[in-house]
Amino acid sequence: MGRASRLKKLRREERGSREELTIAVKGLKLLADWARDTDRRLAEATRKWWSGDPVPAALPDWPEDSLGDRLFSDRLFRSALGVPALKDAKVPEPAAIRSDPAQWSVAAWVLVRAVALEGLSVEDPAVAELLEVLVPVAQAELAAGEVAASGARRAGLAPEAIAPELFDDDGPAFVIGCCALVHAIWTAIGDDPLAEVLDVVSPLVDGALPGRGRVVAEALARAFSEHYACERAADVELLERLGTDTSGDPLRDLVSAGVIAPGDALRVGLEVLRRLAELCKTESVSVLARTASALG
Repeated sequence: MGRASRLKKLRREERGSREELTIAVKGLKLLADWARDTDRRLAEATRKWWSGDPVPAALPDWPEDSLGDRLFSDRLFRSALGVPALKDAKVPEPAAIRSDPAQWSVAAWVLVRAVALEGLSVEDPAVAELLEVLVPVAQAELAAGEVAASGARRAGLAPEAIAPELFDDDGPAFVIGCCALVHAIWTAIGDDPLAEVLDVVSPLVDGALPGRGRVVAEALARAFSEHYACERAADVELLERLGTDTSGDPLRDLVSAGVIAPGDALRVGLEVLRRLAELCKTESVSVLARTASALG
């Protein structure tokens, strides 16, 4: 009797495991379908920006696992390599960009490429002009995010648990903040102690928001911790001191905290990204080693 009952239990567990596996496989298929659909929509929208045949950006041959290699190897960041350089782009009319979510993404990735790969500043006339096109979209995106976060808090959920459906992954603040900036700070942190990296990053990004460099760096670290696990005990302790209240998007967090105005979010985000990218475009494997070498 005992043996039969145990056998039934094992069969129930086996059925449960198969069901869990089926659910996991379906989830992976949905994720793959979503990725293919996103790539297709972006590819179609990007074609409108090319004045000639599409030519992906050429990159230096960075040594494997160097900062430069890590910065431009991520799938999300590679979206910036498939759009035209801003100086060569056939930029659609502002109304055409603002009315099409897929065009929001393309425009944001064009700006990411301009500042991260080409080293243009936000004061560059072409960058500033395209940036102005996206500012109203980003303001609406961030406002919708605040409403969604308030609704989540009222429901007892984490602020990031409810996303505004209109913007999904197309919003320019999401592309620049949650995608490009989080990836850039991930690149900079690498395997180094978080506190030491923040000491390097804080004065670097202070030029993007004078007097608030440390605040910006800490927002980047908190957003990073939402997407990546920190295993070093000192890093975990530092993040606990900084607080874990984050949406996973440093721009959204800085706006929510009143550090930057919604209308300035993209400009600040792009300038921070430009500075982080310049730090990481190197054959060095560590920002700490690069900084020490620069100091002599």
